[in-house]
Amino acid sequence: MKKIFIISLTILSFQFAYAGTCFDLPKNINRWENSPSVTSLQNFLVSKGLLKATPNGYFGNGTFLAVKAYQKSIGVQQTGTVGVSTRASIKKETCNSNSSIAPVVQNNIKTNIVIATSTIKTTANSTLIATSSINKATTTVVYKTPTVSRFSSVTFFVGGSRDWDVYLYGTNFSTSTTNSIYFKSKNSGRKYLIGEVKSLNGTDIILPRDFMTKLLPCGSDCSEAISIGGYDISVVSNGLESNTIYTIVNGFTATVVTGTENQALVSKVTNALFGRLTFAVGAPMQLISVTPAVTTEGFSGGTIKATRLKDDATGKVYAASTNTISDYQSQMMSLYGDLDGPSSGRIMTTFKIVIMDYISQKNTTFLSPVLLTTVTAY
Repeated sequence: MKKIFIISLTILSFQFAYAGTCFDLPKNINRWENSPSVTSLQNFLVSKGLLKATPNGYFGNGTFLAVKAYQKSIGVQQTGTVGVSTRASIKKETCNSNSSIAPVVQNNIKTNIVIATSTIKTTANSTLIATSSINKATTTVVYKTPTVSRFSSVTFFVGGSRDWDVYLYGTNFSTSTTNSIYFKSKNSGRKYLIGEVKSLNGTDIILPRDFMTKLLPCGSDCSEAISIGGYDISVVSNGLESNTIYTIVNGFTATVVTGTENQALVSKVTNALFGRLTFAVGAPMQLISVTPAVTTEGFSGGTIKATRLKDDATGKVYAASTNTISDYQSQMMSLYGDLDGPSSGRIMTTFKIVIMDYISQKNTTFLSPVLLTTVTAY
């Protein structure tokens, strides 16, 4: 009796691994980013002879062109952005293993395992030969470039926060990984990352509610708030960047002027002027509410008996307004209160201002700077 075991392994589309350092990039890398991941990427590009500059961790134009050259060499779409397919290729080439980061775009891997077994001589005139064959092929995964088409109806105001959602509509948004949303200024050319969000259905993304109130990353050593002006909006999904659509960010400013700061004031007085609030807008809107929040230092409980706002234009105590404030117009109000009891201290007031724009019919909320009033008893 004789047994023969033959194992044959065939792999199609196999690439030999790079013998140098293993470059396993932990996340997608976008243009203008400044991070250790960019340094690793640049070291890899230098080792390939595609980048001549010294690695510095900043994803500038030179790195962008080098990434495109590498993407051309491996046959993927030349976006210049390091997405899942490019990361997988780099890891496979340098770490001598199949990448587990993500599927490789436009890549087929087929494994054939043929096992010839059991050559058994039963008699002088009869032979039994058993052969089994197993074929396994992976699934080809192709990521499509996302597109953006429109916003849900909205007017953006600098420094404002919302309690409702803004939707960005389009196609091919990622539902398994986050989509990076960018606002690129038409004035400065800076590109602001406003958030990274998954799509629930592939056709819309919900923008972060508070991005107008935050400092946002905008390139190497750059972090600042969105300013007034026009912006091109784009989305990066799975390393592929969409087209752009245009939007305008409108202005809103709130200032406070203290009328009695560091001045002696009779501590028991009716209708004392604490200071003034002025605000202006860059688009037509309706003033919904102005709510002062008063805190004190050095006063006993109950010293401030009442506070009220008066419209400086009419002299009337402010109530919920139904008046339209035109674009590039301002509103001024004065804050009054009653002081009771001989005491000294400070009064700190902030104003919560709620407006409604006439395009989206939605409210946006702003907080004013602190109005400081110093009271000296005599």
